[in-house]
Amino acid sequence: MFISVCIGPRFALTSLLWLALTWPLVACMSAPRAQVPHDFASDQAMNAQEAQAQALPEDDLAWWQVFQDTTLQTLVQQTLRDNLDLQAERQRLQAERSLAAQDDKEFLPQAAWLSQSVTSASGIDTFYQYGFDASWEMGWFGRKDSQHLRSQGEVLDEAARVRALKVSLVGDLVRAYLQLRQAQQELLLQQQSTRWLQRQAALHEQGVALGLLAANGAQTIERQTLQSRQTMEHWQAQQQRAALRLALLCGRTSPDRRWQQNQPTMTSLPQHYQLGRLPVRLLNGQPDVQRARARLLRAEAAAGLAHADRYPSVNIGAGYFFASNITQNIVFDGDTNATPSLGPVINIPLFDWGRRRRIDAIRRQQMNAAAQDYRAQVRHAYTEVEEDLSALQEQEQNILQHKAILQLDQQNLQSGSARQRLGLAGQGPLIAIHLQAIADQTRLDSAEFNAAIAYIRLYKALGGPTLTRRDTLW
Repeated sequence: MFISVCIGPRFALTSLLWLALTWPLVACMSAPRAQVPHDFASDQAMNAQEAQAQALPEDDLAWWQVFQDTTLQTLVQQTLRDNLDLQAERQRLQAERSLAAQDDKEFLPQAAWLSQSVTSASGIDTFYQYGFDASWEMGWFGRKDSQHLRSQGEVLDEAARVRALKVSLVGDLVRAYLQLRQAQQELLLQQQSTRWLQRQAALHEQGVALGLLAANGAQTIERQTLQSRQTMEHWQAQQQRAALRLALLCGRTSPDRRWQQNQPTMTSLPQHYQLGRLPVRLLNGQPDVQRARARLLRAEAAAGLAHADRYPSVNIGAGYFFASNITQNIVFDGDTNATPSLGPVINIPLFDWGRRRRIDAIRRQQMNAAAQDYRAQVRHAYTEVEEDLSALQEQEQNILQHKAILQLDQQNLQSGSARQRLGLAGQGPLIAIHLQAIADQTRLDSAEFNAAIAYIRLYKALGGPTLTRRDTLW
């Protein structure tokens, strides 16, 4: 039901008095908000690292400086700048921010020039009306705040999409690059293994010719040689697939030839990752947490608008209209009537108030459900980070164990070389030690690569770089 009150200038003071009396009532009618208890303190640490450790990187490029590879840094920078999908998402985010900036203007005074033809009820005369019209929607009872909250939710949801795409893109890029370098490193090790197997086969043939060794021992060496060749073919295929995947992520139609060349100095994978104290507030940057937060904001906005619909909608209107009877006066030189108007325009729900109350209750239930979803997502993100930290620490322990084994191989190589120089042993035992050292080096490289993958997963679980104070949600 609409109640329109238009009063003349001499009663303007009455209108202002009416607004002053209703203002305290409006101030008490705020939009509903979800009560979300925090399951974790904002400064609670997600790991048991020492306080002396380095802090987390604050930008995407700084995350990967730990690998000390300028080529990787360049690829990440180029991808963040040139990726078409990321550019499109950034454009959508900018559009959402621009739309959100227009929300406040909806509740500012609006002015317009109106003109229309109106036929009288008798159908005899036609009047031409024209004039100036102004209105100002007050946005009371939480309507303005809820509208602003809904825009915040839309912007946050699009920002989460941009962040998720960027984190996934950079993480997959680094993973593909490290897989490429790992394949190249393993190819070099398998080439060394093949050469030692060839020397072992030649040495065995000499022993058979001299009658010192049995001929059936050649089968074992041949089987090891075939396995080595099969492993080389596997890593060659891995290298090609990693190069193709890297080219796709970089926006190229084909891999760069320089990528597939065996590097004289391979990517240096760290054996320990210096991670600082990880407070729970870092989870604000996790894209899934941001999406859950955006859904909560939109649910709060819907509940606020449903709550505001239960109360009157108040507009302040003003206008000055002219009307001329164009049936009796062909030109506008006849009698023209002018009417000023000023006063509130009130929309009061009467007959459908019960329906609006039920919708308000439903929206509050949806808001509470969104709050629970948000809490569950924060817990899931917390658990994911803890698991990735545990996996990273486990891989670091594996690296230490394989490194200790490799040091024993080096000691065996030194003692074996010394025994050979003294004539106390032949070349066969030394070749076996070299082959064992290559196998142990392969296991160490695999452990280092697994630790790097765990570091990438941690990067994704945290949502990339640390959020700035401006982006903090809690």
